[in-house]
Amino acid sequence: MRILRKSGYFDDLIENCTDEKEENKVILEELNVYANPSYVYFKGNGKITFQNGNEISITPEILLALSSACIKEIVDFEIKDTKIMTVENLTSFNRIKEPGTFYIFLSGYHNSAKQNFIKKIHSQNPEKEYLHFGDIDPDGFYILQNLRTKTNINFAPYKMGITQLEKYSSFAKPLEQNDQKKARALKEKNLFPEIIDCMLKANQKLEQEIISWKEM
Repeated sequence: MRILRKSGYFDDLIENCTDEKEENKVILEELNVYANPSYVYFKGNGKITFQNGNEISITPEILLALSSACIKEIVDFEIKDTKIMTVENLTSFNRIKEPGTFYIFLSGYHNSAKQNFIKKIHSQNPEKEYLHFGDIDPDGFYILQNLRTKTNINFAPYKMGITQLEKYSSFAKPLEQNDQKKARALKEKNLFPEIIDCMLKANQKLEQEIISWKEM
């Protein structure tokens, strides 16, 4: 693992990892090595067609989960909703439900297989509005920026602004030292400057579970 970390090939992926254990996990997942199978969850209105011709219809009432191996076999992904939203947290994914929105739970940082999958969805559904719902903390915005950069899709943040941070400030947590370091790095890159400044000044961060609990 030391050789892989020092190769430089995975620098972008591990940039925001907090320790060596997390770096090892991210690198191994990029190489399709998992402690347990990795799944992608969906809900909304759509239809999936696989290489063997099999089809699966997706409805808002029935949550569907496919392994990373299965998503590689998808040849067509038709989404009938007008919006497509990736969700960072599974609890929020299970809670959130708005008409006309198709939801995808990818679980935190995305490896290349999941990024390629999102790009395939976009290529077949380019006219949709793309949103991302994540934590209002530095990692949440790094995940959003990573999603934008690696897919070349301009995902808009959903309920990840100053309004939510101020409204639910009583549920917020103080920034840890590593949070402050990541927030300053985002500020230096001029990424999400308004909400990052607000987090730093208030010394607060907010988990998306609070927003999904209160509003969804």
